[in-house]
Amino acid sequence: MDVLEVITNIAKSKGFSAEAKDNRVEIGVGEENVPIKLVAILKDQELELKIAVGDLEDYIEDLKDSGEDYKNTIMEHLDDLKNIARYIISEITSRGIKVVDRIRESELDIIDALEESEE
Repeated sequence: MDVLEVITNIAKSKGFSAEAKDNRVEIGVGEENVPIKLVAILKDQELELKIAVGDLEDYIEDLKDSGEDYKNTIMEHLDDLKNIARYIISEITSRGIKVVDRIRESELDIIDALEESEE
């Protein structure tokens, strides 16, 4: 079983959506309209993990309009993706593959967007 297939299977077994294409897997929290995804990119024998963010401003506005606590909802999505990332990192490093974790950088961008939405 190749690395991307392992990642896809892990994500799906934990209730996440996962789509593999080319050298990457995009993992979502299950709701189609959530623009925050964990992306795993395989280059040679190195796996890069990062959070990809789509149109976060529109998503925040939609959550605000629905009366949801948008900050809490987005932070829960982010926490869910960070948790599955930790599981993936553990599994993949045990197979001898180096993992480059860029999740924190993306997380800071999301936190900045949340702060800007308050202004």
